[in-house]
Amino acid sequence: MHRLILSLAVFLFPLTTGCVIPEFQDPLSDANSTIIDPRVIGYWQQFEMDRNGEEKSTADDDVFHNSAIFGKHADLEDSMIIARTVLGDDGTVEHESRVAKATKLGDHHYFSWILKDDEVGKDDSEKAATLQPPVFYITRYSLSDNNEKLTMYLLDPEQIVEALQEGRLAGVVEEEVKIKNGKETSQVTRIVIESTTGELRDFFLKFSDTLFNTDEPIYYRKRTPPK
Repeated sequence: MHRLILSLAVFLFPLTTGCVIPEFQDPLSDANSTIIDPRVIGYWQQFEMDRNGEEKSTADDDVFHNSAIFGKHADLEDSMIIARTVLGDDGTVEHESRVAKATKLGDHHYFSWILKDDEVGKDDSEKAATLQPPVFYITRYSLSDNNEKLTMYLLDPEQIVEALQEGRLAGVVEEEVKIKNGKETSQVTRIVIESTTGELRDFFLKFSDTLFNTDEPIYYRKRTPPK
């Protein structure tokens, strides 16, 4: 998977060009199930794994340095925040942050990331609304090597669409019909999940092992921050 949307992909989500981000109207945790995971607090460097299982730098020719810092949000007691800095080969510097709610469900840990406005598909009524509730994207994560290695798994949108179509989740799948060479084809343009937090927890507890792309995870290695 390769990066598409800069503000989303810079942290964790290298999405393919045709990929639609599933939009969750509620997070995977509430006040009683949201946690601050102290294991992920710290300074992290993204890396890739080759076919032999050896770690190597991420394949981005334009980036000289790429790091992310996980911490507890200063103003939101139940949330965590990631700050990320990229120093490009041309000397340009990018800073960005992203907020998430962490939770443990069964044997797995998850982040519910708050999506930014340009990552959310909106109809005319939603665009006109002045106060809009947050929309979330869910990832699963695990730690290994004495909590020094962080592995992040992205949702498989096709699995979410299938769950919506089968009624295992509540929500809407928006599609656009195109005619090419005299044949009609449909393309998913938006995925909105309207299930409540409780319903989501039941769903992820039951189906988590099939919902995520485990073939192409994203890896981070904990580093000592520069002085």
